[in-house]
Amino acid sequence: MKLTSRLRFGDTHASPTALPLQTLWLLSVLVFLINYTFEVLDFNHLYESQQFLLVLTQLILSLWALIEWALLRKSQTALPLAGLGLALSAQFLIGLTRFPLGWLLESGLAQVETPLSHFDLGLAVVYVPLNLLMFLLISKLLIAAFAFTERQRAVMLQRETATRLSAEEEVRTPRAQLERTAYELTENIPVGTYTMVLPPGGTMAKFSFMSRRFIELTGLDRKAAASDPLKAFACVHPDDYAAWVQRNAETFARKEPFFGQTRIIVHDQVRWITAESRPRALPDGSTVWEGVLIDVTEQVLAKQAADEARQALQAANAELQRLATTDRLTGAWNRTYLEETLVAEMGRAERYRQPLSLLIFDIDHFKAINDTHGHLVGDEVLIELTRRVRAHLRAVDVLARWGGEEFVLLLPHCGAVEARRVADKLRALVAEPPFPVAGQVTASFGLAQWQPEEPLDTWLKRADDALYAAKAAGRNRVRLAE
Repeated sequence: MKLTSRLRFGDTHASPTALPLQTLWLLSVLVFLINYTFEVLDFNHLYESQQFLLVLTQLILSLWALIEWALLRKSQTALPLAGLGLALSAQFLIGLTRFPLGWLLESGLAQVETPLSHFDLGLAVVYVPLNLLMFLLISKLLIAAFAFTERQRAVMLQRETATRLSAEEEVRTPRAQLERTAYELTENIPVGTYTMVLPPGGTMAKFSFMSRRFIELTGLDRKAAASDPLKAFACVHPDDYAAWVQRNAETFARKEPFFGQTRIIVHDQVRWITAESRPRALPDGSTVWEGVLIDVTEQVLAKQAADEARQALQAANAELQRLATTDRLTGAWNRTYLEETLVAEMGRAERYRQPLSLLIFDIDHFKAINDTHGHLVGDEVLIELTRRVRAHLRAVDVLARWGGEEFVLLLPHCGAVEARRVADKLRALVAEPPFPVAGQVTASFGLAQWQPEEPLDTWLKRADDALYAAKAAGRNRVRLAE
């Protein structure tokens, strides 16, 4: 049996406290019947050892009634429970004293003088009316509680009836007024709203509603757009038209939410719009998409301007980086970039145990070229030499102008033997064919392979010493550093 009611307060068929009150009434009847039976049996000596069980049953039922009352009170109900709690507690105490008193009188431990012929009759004369009185008192209190719950139920029914009548009155509001209100709301919002309906078995939805702002944004004719789906897309930019129509058709076929951005042409102006809608199935098997149309031209143009500015900034940074790391005349890497690269390649060569070689070369008798033909011709010689050398290098090789007519070539993954072949090849490329105006030009090469843990200055000096050795040997030669 449930101790508390789990009925909702708004239930019109039963009150929230009906079940606990019925339980208390039933327990009170059982307690009274057990008390009455106990007194009859005790008076007629119709039992022996079962007396304790009857008293225990009486006490359990009384305690159960008290628990029901406590749970009912804990639910914070507005019922008048104070008197009921006192009555149930008194009933429990009466039952609690009945058995010890009867046992004392029967055992003779208590000397009680009674005008009646037998002490059992005396107890019955006292306890039967007392229990009857408690039963009547508890019943009166329960009846009062029942009456209170019925009044609550009547109030709830009255409130519910009033609420239902109010709701029915609202439902009876004319449909035209509701539609007019909805239309006014959609007309005053800053975005275009629309509704598209796809009939059962259809492939292309038609516009069933277009707000004033929607017509303003698209420049469409309301009747034409509502009658023909393709005419509704007439404002879409020609370059976006086919993709936009196909995407809409796929969305209608799959009955999925739609979101897209496209260009439209309104009054010979290109605008950007975003359209977003969600499908809703109708009872007749058709599907309706309710969506919004937003003009995002300013946002798109601002983003494009930001992208162009970012690209321009990246290009400017790249140009600054190029100017900071390349030689302006020849286009080869400059000395700053070469020094950074030398350190990085030395660390990589040491980490992976790979060979690394360096060529230092310069143009023979370059001062005589400048003195004979002028500095402009000398600059052309430097540019042409750079072009010839760069055309025969690997992607990992680094060619840099060290200063004046002197160049440095860094050869990663290349030992002294391979570097010697590269130097001989480049020496021949410089010597033949002749340079314009300046004629035949030669160059001398000094070569040094980097040794593990060798300092950069020492490595450069060994290569530079090899270059001077080549010049001392007659120029137009390659010499390998010791």
